[in-house]
Amino acid sequence: MSRKISSTILALCLLMLFAIKYTQPTMAYNRPLLEVNVAGYNLTAGEENEMSISIENIDERYAYDVRATLTVPSTVSGISIVKESYAVFEEIHYHEIEWMHPVLYAANNCPLGAYSLTLKLEYTDSSNEKYEDNVQIGVAIDSVEPTERTRIAIQNFQVTPTKVFPGNESTVELELKNWGSNAYDVQVQLTIDSQSPFVSLDPTLVFVGDLRLNQTATVVYNLSISGDADANLYSLPLVISYYDVDDQPDSLTEDISIRVHSIIDFRLLDIQPSIITAEPGEMVTIEADLLLLGTETVEFVEIEIVENRSISPFLSIPQSYEYIGRVDPDSPILFTVQFMVDSNATSGSYTLQMRISCWDGYNQQRQAVIELPVVVNEFSNQNAGSSLTLWDVIWTIIRILFGVRP
Repeated sequence: MSRKISSTILALCLLMLFAIKYTQPTMAYNRPLLEVNVAGYNLTAGEENEMSISIENIDERYAYDVRATLTVPSTVSGISIVKESYAVFEEIHYHEIEWMHPVLYAANNCPLGAYSLTLKLEYTDSSNEKYEDNVQIGVAIDSVEPTERTRIAIQNFQVTPTKVFPGNESTVELELKNWGSNAYDVQVQLTIDSQSPFVSLDPTLVFVGDLRLNQTATVVYNLSISGDADANLYSLPLVISYYDVDDQPDSLTEDISIRVHSIIDFRLLDIQPSIITAEPGEMVTIEADLLLLGTETVEFVEIEIVENRSISPFLSIPQSYEYIGRVDPDSPILFTVQFMVDSNATSGSYTLQMRISCWDGYNQQRQAVIELPVVVNEFSNQNAGSSLTLWDVIWTIIRILFGVRP
């Protein structure tokens, strides 16, 4: 009886060993046949990078109709596959290695760091069983190639005329320059707020086109300034947009500033005397109202006689200067100044110059010169001696007629 039990146990053990040997290869079919290794996973942003991916058969069975597809997940931006993202191998034997050499491009604005790509493997084994493996491949962007960056800037900016006044027209000329790699579809947009006193006489959107390295382009805007514009410094935003070498949109914003100056024009009203005449050596007093025709109040106004011996014989004296102070537009202010005529002046018509100085809203000094005609006559006392002798002659004749001896 014990012999039967022992033989039965032995048979069961043999059966179990047979079962284990039989089932182990069947379980092996669930393991991947292929192993993936990567070389050249360090990428440089701004240029193309070639990787090397090896696919090795690590199983005794053959792998048939192997299809390898490398993809960039949608969550990864800035990396693209530009060459050999797909490969097909008819069969890979045991310990045989096949290679893929994909070329990746990383945009120069792609942040440094590690990224994960996906390699999808599809194949069948010798039993015609299909396999599909998704292998995560890590790459690292650890450097940037700066020469491949697109850098556009305003190299020069000028306004003509250099001084802009309310009611005028001006020309704004901008010079753009590309300091980096090629820029495509460059366009410039000038933004003018509805409250701004500026109006563009041209389209505000200007298409420039493509700009290569060190290439320049000129953009011109013709502007009109409202007649009631305040004296101020106005900023106009300028947006430059383009596509870089990665075909990615980019833009930059610059503010161009235009200074509008106030209109300042002085006039003299009710000049007394209305006709100015003088004699050599005489001191002349002029009285008048000073009127400001302008767009803003001015400060620290002063009036003085200009002594210019090259054009007139008029001399300045302490009374040739008067300080007025603040002057508002359309508000006449009375003033009085004096000047002296050179005692050696010859008769004739001359021009008297009066300089008016003030400070505007930009705290800049402004000056204007007003000219008045002055007639210098001969000295009237020159005939006084001959006139007295004539009366003496007449008086002598009368005395003779009446019998009175002189």
